[in-house]
Formats: sequence, C-alpha cells, structure tokens
Amino acid sequence: MKKSNDFSRRNPVKNSPAKKILVVCEGEKTEINYFKALRQSRNLSREQIVVKKSRYGTHPKNVIDSAIAEAEGEEFDAVYIVFDRDQHKDKEGPFRQHLTKIEQMNESKSWDKTRFSAIISIPCFELWLVLHFTKVNGIRTSNEMENLLNHPDRLPNYHKADVDHYDKTKHRINDAEKNAVSLRDEHARENIKIDKDCYTNVDLLVRTLENF
Repeated sequence: MKKSNDFSRRNPVKNSPAKKILVVCEGEKTEINYFKALRQSRNLSREQIVVKKSRYGTHPKNVIDSAIAEAEGEEFDAVYIVFDRDQHKDKEGPFRQHLTKIEQMNESKSWDKTRFSAIISIPCFELWLVLHFTKVNGIRTSNEMENLLNHPDRLPNYHKADVDHYDKTKHRINDAEKNAVSLRDEHARENIKIDKDCYTNVDLLVRTLENF
C-alpha cells in the first residue's frame, strides 16, 4: 500500500474542543487581517483566539520557531502555524522537512498538552480565497492567484493589505471548503507530493474557529 502524501489526513486538526487557540501567521497582512476579521465576525475573544504574525520572519522554519516561542510563554490547547511555500521552496531544506518537524512536536512529551497543526497553502494563501469562486488545478504562481482574484465577480482591485477579504467571501465558504477538500482528495488519489501542486487546508482552521 502506498503511503499517503496528504498531510491533513495523517495529521488531523484536533477534534476535542480547545479552550485557547494560538494562530501564528507567516504574513503580516493578508492572513492576519483574514483571521482577525473572522474572529471579530464570530464575536470571539482575543484572549481565547490569539492571532499573531511570526516574530522571526516569513520562512516556514522561522514561523514554526516563532509559534514554539509563543507557546512556551503561554499555555495553549491548540497552535495553528499558517504558512505557504510561495518563494520559500527548498530554502533551508525541503518543504516536507518543516511539516515533519511539526509531526515530531506532536509526538514529544514536552507538548503533551498542546496540539500543533500546520495550515499550509501552495503556492500561497490567495489560493484559499480563489477557491471561494472556482476550482484550481496545476501549479500556479502567487501572481497568477492574485490575477484570478482581481476579477469583477470576485475581489476586484484585490490588494493583500485589505482588511475585508473575510467579510467579502464568507458567504461562499461552503464552496471554498468543498474545493479545498477536492484538492486534497486529488492529492491522496494520485499520490501527489504535497509540494508539487496546488494545495491548502486553511478550511480546517476556518471551520475550527467558526465552530469555537
């Protein structure tokens, strides 16, 4: 039997309800604004849902290190590490290496009270926004993703720093979730390596926060 390359299947988001969640994001604008808007829309407490940008930089390794540092300073039930491949491909080790580190953290007794989850997008977070409007297959660049968004019927005049991406797309979240699941199913079915095609599991974090 072939080993599945689907990270989300082998490392599911924690099912038991968390009392306090930390979300550490690679980006300082798009992802931060999105999750803060989601938190506000659901009337969630800033003390219960803590959203922070990586203090050490945007490379996946740095985002993971930042999440560890934040979690060491304060107790969280669940820590979500949000990053993408984007321009970071193969810098400081293969993309898969960073996901393996998170798997190992969850197996460590040092973190027996905290569950770490990688929330990843390939090539970038904009893929999650695109999936609200259409399915996407094949390798795309970040610029292509932004061009797909910058459409009269989607998010015209799209800009990363806009604070209303969640509010403008939340009515289509069910479509985005279905499209994200379809992408992951394709990865598992075709045994596609996680860093070789469009991929995201942002929907798992979004659903967790919406159900908090």
